[in-house]
Amino acid sequence: MKRNLPIPPPFPAQNFLHAAMTETVTAFTATLKGLEKRYDTYPHLQLQDAEELYGSCRVLFGSTQNSTVQYNILRLLKFAVTTDEFLLSRAEDLWPLILTTLSDADGHIRNAGIQLLARYRFGMSCVADLWQRRKISATKRRETERIEKLMVEHLLDLFRLETQYLADHPEIAGEEEASPYFLASWETKEKNLKTIRRAIEEGTRGTYIQKLAVRHGYELPQHWTLD
Repeated sequence: MKRNLPIPPPFPAQNFLHAAMTETVTAFTATLKGLEKRYDTYPHLQLQDAEELYGSCRVLFGSTQNSTVQYNILRLLKFAVTTDEFLLSRAEDLWPLILTTLSDADGHIRNAGIQLLARYRFGMSCVADLWQRRKISATKRRETERIEKLMVEHLLDLFRLETQYLADHPEIAGEEEASPYFLASWETKEKNLKTIRRAIEEGTRGTYIQKLAVRHGYELPQHWTLD
């Protein structure tokens, strides 16, 4: 089902960035809940507001070593990544940041990265119009196909992270292969591998991603392909 997209109210990004830098995790959680009430859980911001929020968050995330601020910043950034026009120009730029969070030493940062990925995936799905195939212009069709391919390519990036992690930790791979549940479940107690697999689960949620892979000539790893 497509979202109704009324004209959104202005988003005072700098005010919320200041809150992210100065408030505790608990206080900023309350701030974010207020934002969701005003702008929606999956907001469609004005393009200039989404761009300002994204640019400021990227700069601040990379310039501070304060893990609380980084955590707050990632949670705030979720409000930019469901704006269609923003994703059409920034999807490829945003993805490396998401990948970086998934391998962070801080578990809170990794969790925030998963939350950001989930919102990003929703936004990409809206741009690709995956819930209904409409009669659209040739330009819109090209944009849609580009986003569809990016969704699959990003998922393949996550598969490569999993493969590389297991290659770097053969002891974990050996334990999994020796487990009687190896083929039935991909649960793991290893925290970093768990984060990667949570990300993959977000990326493979629903069956349409397999259809996109086939449509655009990609092949997904068998152990992550639904029957």
